[in-house]
Amino acid sequence: MNQIETGIVQFEWAIKLYLYENSFVPAITLAGAAEGIFGEIKSGYVFHQVSKNIAIKNNLQVKQVYQEINKVRNWLKHGSCHQSFTELSEQELKEAAISRIIIAATALIHLKPDYMSNLLLVLCNIFKLIIQIFYLMIILTGMK
Repeated sequence: MNQIETGIVQFEWAIKLYLYENSFVPAITLAGAAEGIFGEIKSGYVFHQVSKNIAIKNNLQVKQVYQEINKVRNWLKHGSCHQSFTELSEQELKEAAISRIIIAATALIHLKPDYMSNLLLVLCNIFKLIIQIFYLMIILTGMK
């Protein structure tokens, strides 16, 4: 199994855990790990471009968007979120999982466009996630 295949397995399990198990914490970490693999291989992280686009469209500072999108992931990864885990709601975990999965999907498509044919098999599941992205947008636009 090569690095791309490993990232794809992590990405697909993130989606499965989110949709079928409501297991948001492992979905966040697996999608983040997948996006990291895809970004390293491609020599550029889609996350940075996505964050810049959100900042520009919502008249926000890029650093502010980075911090908001990454606050749950950073706590899970480093324990440095300036709030205790018990203060995070299920909705915050759900939103963090959605954003990480979408960013990983975008990175994968940029890295391996031929994955689109395989991705169609999971697009029905991703469509459910895209609908829920509006929750994340509401949070980000509420930061103005």
